[in-house]
Amino acid sequence: PVQAAPASQPTLSQEAEDVGICSGATSWAGTDKQLTCTCPANFNVSTSLWGTDIYTADSHICSTALHASALDRSGGRVTIEMLPGRNSYKGTIRAVTANIPPVIDL
Repeated sequence: PVQAAPASQPTLSQEAEDVGICSGATSWAGTDKQLTCTCPANFNVSTSLWGTDIYTADSHICSTALHASALDRSGGRVTIEMLPGRNSYKGTIRAVTANIPPVIDL
């Protein structure tokens, strides 16, 4: 799972590794790494995400940060902390993401 926070929020316990432009975190699943990345302005928010405040590793980092109110559509730096996997993830619709069109797998 991934927990998103603004890069300036000092809640993380170790030095975060800078991974450049944000995408998914599956490469770091099963680790306790902390990662910092950049979400570009007007990033694509139509990607899928699963969870609320704690998200699955295959959720798009920028979308989870937007959903968690860690940043807005102007983009910016975010830091995530990898956590152990969970049996389930609570899902919510938040106003900031309520107008995102669903992603349909074909």
